[in-house]
Amino acid sequence: MGKKILLVDDDDLIAIQLEAILGEDFVLAHAATASDGLVQARTMQPDMILLDVQLADLDGYSVCRRFKAEEGVAHIPVIFVSARTGLEDRLRGYEAGGQDYITKPFSAEELREKLKAMQQYIRQQRALQSLAQAAAKTANVALESAGDAGRILGFLRRAATLHAYPALAEAALSALSDYQLTASIQLRSREASWSFSHHGPCSPLEVSVLSNMANQDRIVDLGSRSAFNYPAVTLIIDNMPTDEPERYARIKDVAAMLAESVDIRMSTLGLYLATRERSERLLQILEHNSQVMTGIEQHHGQQRHASEQILGKLVKDIEDAFLHLGLSERQEFELQRMTRDAVQSAQDLYQDKVDTAAILHDLQQAIAQVKADLASDVLPQPVAPKADDIELF
Repeated sequence: MGKKILLVDDDDLIAIQLEAILGEDFVLAHAATASDGLVQARTMQPDMILLDVQLADLDGYSVCRRFKAEEGVAHIPVIFVSARTGLEDRLRGYEAGGQDYITKPFSAEELREKLKAMQQYIRQQRALQSLAQAAAKTANVALESAGDAGRILGFLRRAATLHAYPALAEAALSALSDYQLTASIQLRSREASWSFSHHGPCSPLEVSVLSNMANQDRIVDLGSRSAFNYPAVTLIIDNMPTDEPERYARIKDVAAMLAESVDIRMSTLGLYLATRERSERLLQILEHNSQVMTGIEQHHGQQRHASEQILGKLVKDIEDAFLHLGLSERQEFELQRMTRDAVQSAQDLYQDKVDTAAILHDLQQAIAQVKADLASDVLPQPVAPKADDIELF
């Protein structure tokens, strides 16, 4: 079927001439008035319009402006046909939105060449539009990919600061909410599992579905649902955009990256929590030992005080007994010396004891530091990216 041409001209003779010249190569329609021309342009959607400048009801320039102002026909090339040959008339045609200008009288060969050139122009325009659309589509895909990478990076940064499994699950579900997706997720450690959805903890049936899905392939499509399985994570998205192939593929990539990111964080979080638990147990042991050593120190002090009292009483009893023993002065002096030497030796034993007070003080300081480290999460854990790292969104 040939290209369609709409002729808007109130001269029937021109219509007959054009039919004779172009009838073999084109499908020609004729409108004698501006209003009829606009109606036919809407319904016929011709490949090009031949428009007379001097119409009975409205001049061709005004008609062309109406064509270009209407969205459904604005794209159709307009070729003015007129007996006016002046530059001013051509400029008016250009300003009105026309693509070419043919002066009357014209030859059949000239008309064919004009139409041939216009067809080439139309092909070029369509090719350019196609390239522009492809470039815009590529740019949009690139922007969307950068945005997706930025969201994943943002999730990783947030996940690095989370130290509880429920908080990690909530962060993953929140990230999916940015794509208007609803989902359920199950996190698994060696000791337990946790299952959540956007409305909170999963029901027993949801838990069962998540647990059974964990033994399936990495990605499983179930109609509008898709499941993503990793060793420590199962993610099920309930409302995949299956009617939008490009967005569907993009969402699958994002969901897979998100699930894998959660799986990686699960391993590091497990190590962190295990280290924290061991540190807390060690802290309990240290506190117990501190209490034991404090008790020993107190008991040691009590023994020392009791020994001093016993030895002091012994010295006094011996000195009081001198009155009844009948010892010579030299014997009394020698006995006093021996007694005092024994008392001093006993006291020296206590003076040579280990300085447990200093040890206890150092131990208590160490315990206080461990407590502070636990409170501020200084214990070994994954390091979050620096604030000045490159953003992808």
